Order: sequence, then C-alpha cells, then structure tokens
Amino acid sequence: MLIKKVSNSDNFKYNDLAIKYGTIFNTIDWLGIFKDKAQIYGIYDKGNNLIGGFSTYKEKKFSFKIYRNPPFTPCAGPFLEIKAKNPVAVMDICKKVLSLMAEFMESLSYSIISISLNKNIVDTQPLSGGNLKLFQDIHTF
Repeated sequence: MLIKKVSNSDNFKYNDLAIKYGTIFNTIDWLGIFKDKAQIYGIYDKGNNLIGGFSTYKEKKFSFKIYRNPPFTPCAGPFLEIKAKNPVAVMDICKKVLSLMAEFMESLSYSIISISLNKNIVDTQPLSGGNLKLFQDIHTF
C-alpha cells in the first residue's frame, strides 16, 4: 500500500469512495472550497488501485507549518473500501493503513500536526510505538 496525492484522473474514483465510505466532508466538492490549502491524499493498494483517502489542511502561521483538518471539517479520514469480511482481516487492513498514515505524516515537513480521525477508528496502536513523536501530534476525537 502507498499514500500519494490524488491526481486529476483519480478525482472521480476518490469522490465515489468518499461518498460511499466517508462523509460529505471527504468529497472533492467540499475540499474544493479550500483551494490549494486542502491536500487530498489517496490510499492505494498493491495494484495501485485507489481504495480510500484522507485530507489535510496546510497553513503557515508565524513561520510554522501546520497540518490540520480543513476548517469546519470534523474529521480528516481515513475512509476505506475494505472487501474483506473477516473481522480480523478488516482490523489488520485498518492497522496497516494507520501505520502507513503515521509514516506518511512523519515524512511531511511540519511544525504541528493536529488531525481528527474517523469516529469509527477505535484502535490507534499503529500511531504509537516507533512513532511516539507523531503520536503526540495526532489527536483522535
């Protein structure tokens, strides 16, 4: 799996997934309100197929680079299309995605990261462990 910015060619697929598995706040129409400050990221499987996504809002205050939820947006994501039916497999996929998000966020050039995760995420173990610094910066509500 990998995370990368959603290209224009994937916007339609991203929007379909956001409507089906996310909320109105994950859609291209909502995030488009914030222009270039809203960063839209896709979660791709091993076959480079878009299976989900999340967003951040990038701003600069007093020379600090801040990543957070877009304004008036309750959660940044992630949302996922999970085809597995086995609860253990579903949890495994969720943990992989959260680990991948933690690594991705750690790779960003930031001063502060404060994002709210999807309310259905109850296990945030992947955000701790090796990513202790990041765990202090990411908040779940």
